[in-house]
Amino acid sequence: MKDKTIIYYSVYKDLFLLITFSFMFIIGIYFLCNLPAYKPLVKLIAGIVLAQGSFAVLFILIRKHILKKPQIILSNEGIYTRVHGLIKWKDLESESVKESDVTFSETSKKIRYFLILKEITRHGKETNITETRTMAISSLNIDPEELGSLIRKYRKNYGNSVSG
Repeated sequence: MKDKTIIYYSVYKDLFLLITFSFMFIIGIYFLCNLPAYKPLVKLIAGIVLAQGSFAVLFILIRKHILKKPQIILSNEGIYTRVHGLIKWKDLESESVKESDVTFSETSKKIRYFLILKEITRHGKETNITETRTMAISSLNIDPEELGSLIRKYRKNYGNSVSG
């Protein structure tokens, strides 16, 4: 087993976002150019929405893929997530990968995956507080089941016990 496994965002999963946005951008430009001149307010609103949407998507894509930062690092020390930092194996009560249905409408449903970490925070000799840390993992370059399996292997080899 490797000493460290580094997990990044998936380029392929965001390719759909980029293609969809490009299509919408072209349609938006077309409508902006072909709206009648007597509707300047509609053109202004369409232009603002188009600019804001393009900035948001480009910012997300640049942040995720050009400034390529690891999202999860599994190591002999513990689990590092970009969101929560390093959680050492000894401070981890349990970890799991869960799926959740996100329903947009009656016909549109998307399954999203989350990494759930239960961290024990020690406050004094007798006070232990368990904090639940959650991170969306659907857009990472690893299958959620494979991530769960890797975490269990790392915990078994380097941590205190195996959990689900």
